[in-house]
Amino acid sequence: LSDGTNFVYGHSGIFISESCEYRRSFLNMSPKILVITNVEEDHLDYYKDIEDIKSAFHELTMKVPEDGFIICDPNDNNIPDVIADTKATIINYQDFYDADLKLKIPGIHNKKNAACAVAVATCLGITDDDARGAVVNFAGTWRRFQYKGKLESGAVVYDDYAHHPTEIKASLQGFRELYLAEDGYRLTIVFQPHLYSRTKSLLADFATSFVSADNVLFLPIYAAREVDDGTVSSKILSEETNKHKNNSASFANFDSAFETLSMMGLHDKDVIVTMGAGDAFMIGDRLLA
Repeated sequence: LSDGTNFVYGHSGIFISESCEYRRSFLNMSPKILVITNVEEDHLDYYKDIEDIKSAFHELTMKVPEDGFIICDPNDNNIPDVIADTKATIINYQDFYDADLKLKIPGIHNKKNAACAVAVATCLGITDDDARGAVVNFAGTWRRFQYKGKLESGAVVYDDYAHHPTEIKASLQGFRELYLAEDGYRLTIVFQPHLYSRTKSLLADFATSFVSADNVLFLPIYAAREVDDGTVSSKILSEETNKHKNNSASFANFDSAFETLSMMGLHDKDVIVTMGAGDAFMIGDRLLA
């Protein structure tokens, strides 16, 4: 959050949490109000396919009680199967979407998130004016479009947690909304793929995710819980990306990527974004040191 923490101790009877579908961990929760922004292929090291993922989400929606609410886009891909047979009230967050809403954080995805927040507030009896007043003043969270600082050259450095193709495209759309290419801004992404399994299973989608960037520097894949079997790499990802736009290169380590960044002749029209769920942010911290 804007105060530097990911936890806030409140004083009401309302508990708000983000949950994850990995290993069906979100089934440990029994929500009264459930927000589903989308259902897509991910965590394919655990799930067999999209149908398996949908089955987990469906099990979650069935836990929402009859007097509860499920906030989603019922017309979005994969959502109809997920909400089938639920007894809870379905609320379409698109009914709360305002394309003209001026947020402190750019991007269509953030306007959709704001719509979800206003929908939740409505379920809780909060007035529309109060809800919209709150979302327009929201300054963002740690590692989500996070401004890190400015270099002596005038170049700005951001960090973003996006590590799935859909998230990457949404984040880049937000950066291009703020830093227009036609105004001369050069957008450089330092991306660290997260997990060999995710990189391999979504390789084609990753390869088309960076077309709006001017430069992409691929760091070695962040292994986390996995072991490298040699079938996928940042070099392969770069080669696939360059088939769509010849704008990327892969690096064997952080030092070589940092050296390349340092030699790019950075100036006040440069925007550098470290991106991924691992420790790519260390590159930005090193630039700013």
